[in-house]
Amino acid sequence: MASESTNWQPRDPTPQEYLAELAGTNFELLNRIIIAESGWKADADNPFSSASGLAQFLDSTFLTYCIDKYKLTTSLESKNNPYIQLDCMVKMINDGGISHWNASKHIWQ
Repeated sequence: MASESTNWQPRDPTPQEYLAELAGTNFELLNRIIIAESGWKADADNPFSSASGLAQFLDSTFLTYCIDKYKLTTSLESKNNPYIQLDCMVKMINDGGISHWNASKHIWQ
């Protein structure tokens, strides 16, 4: 099943391949952040907060950026879609939003 507003189809690239295509020169940085945050596990879930998915988005961050600002989806139900998370993460990084991952900076920097 395709996500709401990304062109992802089941036959498309793996999340890592998708990020490599999407991120360009930022791939290595984003890859290190994702390894630190979720180990590339799309179903990673923080038991102490609402953070989940590859990029460990909080519900509030996903709502503010992925839904309201970038209009990548219309619902929090899509929050753990790895392709939507990657689209949003790349847009946030490109807009200077790397501080959202400062808690794990000591691991990925």
